[in-house]
Amino acid sequence: MGLHSLFNSPKLHLRFLVELSKLIPTLFANSGQLEEKFSDPHLIRSSAPLIEKHVDEFLRVRLQQEMPFITPFIGEKTIGTLKNLFMQELETLFPEVMKGFLTQIRNNNSSNHLTNEQLVKFSPDKFRKILSDSLSTDLVKIQWIAAGLGFLFGVLEAVILMLFL
Repeated sequence: MGLHSLFNSPKLHLRFLVELSKLIPTLFANSGQLEEKFSDPHLIRSSAPLIEKHVDEFLRVRLQQEMPFITPFIGEKTIGTLKNLFMQELETLFPEVMKGFLTQIRNNNSSNHLTNEQLVKFSPDKFRKILSDSLSTDLVKIQWIAAGLGFLFGVLEAVILMLFL
């Protein structure tokens, strides 16, 4: 009964949300590693096929749709050269853009406000389920330990009573 009421406690739920809302901005405040990961050249190289596909589609389809008068002057060699130039530029531009983006997120108070809004929507039922799922094995262990200790103290009390009475 005590543990059940603990899981359903609005005070615990609120305290958990308050602590979580304090924790999340500190995770972004210490995001030097996050900036390093997002600006890693390997990340860009691993995304290169997808980016290259979009650049290729842009050069072959969209550019020719938007500027049909340029179509006769763009051949395969020009498309290949432009694609290589775009990819080289993206390799230098992408890390800087991601660093700026992460800095803006970190410095923007509205992102903290959005986080708090989402946390307020976090239902007590969902909280209870997560808490009970993550603690269920530990709670069973605690129950067995408490039962064992209760039995041990009961036997000890019975022995003491039999010796002194």
